[in-house]
Amino acid sequence: MIWILGGTSEAVELARAIKRDDYVVTVTTYAGLEQLKGCNGIVSKMGLEEMVVFIEENSVETVVDMSHPFAYEATENSTEASRRSGVKHIRYVRESSKEQFGKQFSSLEELKRYISTVSGNVFFTTGINTIEEFESVKRYNRFIYRVLPTVFSLEKCVSSGVKIEDIVAAMGPYTVEFNMAMFRNYGADFVVMKDSGSRGGTSEKIEACRRLGIEALILSRRDQEVGISDIGEILEMID
Repeated sequence: MIWILGGTSEAVELARAIKRDDYVVTVTTYAGLEQLKGCNGIVSKMGLEEMVVFIEENSVETVVDMSHPFAYEATENSTEASRRSGVKHIRYVRESSKEQFGKQFSSLEELKRYISTVSGNVFFTTGINTIEEFESVKRYNRFIYRVLPTVFSLEKCVSSGVKIEDIVAAMGPYTVEFNMAMFRNYGADFVVMKDSGSRGGTSEKIEACRRLGIEALILSRRDQEVGISDIGEILEMID
């Protein structure tokens, strides 16, 4: 059995290209599962111990980690679970953005400190997991959050104190022009994003900011990961 940790468009691409039938793709949201129609996908969010059990119960021989570049815990846990279980672990590494625009921040804390000093409308494209962190430095500014159109995402926003008019529930991918229209519509003075690479829409967001003269605030990744950036190479290893 091949176990693919999903959460990226590349995981969907791999699942559609794989020739063998004994594989499963796990994602943590039903929105992610919808992208896997016709593939062997399930919704499951596991910690380290659950991963070890999953590998054993499903006779997993290879774990392919294609989770989001910022899903650090999932990567750390899948690596350790594979080591404990004695199975092969392959990490897909999405290339970072090469855009030279905006301010780069090496940590969430550093980014928060900077945001706490700005004035204006701040448009966040960083997902739901950091909403409470950012809300803690909001002061008198308007914070707008673009999130996936799921009940869980909306509930997370509301429970974190975000006003309904400051929630943008939409599903990417987004073009430069679409981003521009959205940023302009909400009067964004700053756009906050993660460096999710070109496949993650970072380039389109940065270009939209460049054209509109908006300051892009970019959360960089941790130190460069070791892994494979070629989906074709991964296919050769598992098919």
